[in-house]
This record gives sequence, structure tokens and C-alpha cells, in this order.
Amino acid sequence: MSALFLILILALVGLGFLNPLWWVAAAVLIFGAVHYGRGGYGRGGRGGDSDYGV
Repeated sequence: MSALFLILILALVGLGFLNPLWWVAAAVLIFGAVHYGRGGYGRGGRGGDSDYGV
């Protein structure tokens, strides 16, 4: 994760003390980073690397 991305998340968390909607925005960014960091949509389930019938 880049430093700029972490700074953005920290800024959104800080702004969350003014308006809780910013906490939601920070949570969405964190969820997206975790999801795509684990392979999310890019690596599919049953596909090219499966052992089914090939």
C-alpha cells in the first residue's frame, strides 16, 4: 500500500470526527484495498488453473 493511500485513509478518519460520513468513506477504501489485495475480481474462482477435466 502506498504512503499516499495511507495518508488519505488517515485524513478521512480524522474528518470522521466532524461528519461520520467520512468514516464510511474510509471504511470503503479499506475494504477495497483488502479485497483487491487478496486477489478479488482479478483471479476468479473456477477457471484456468482448475483440475476439472483438462
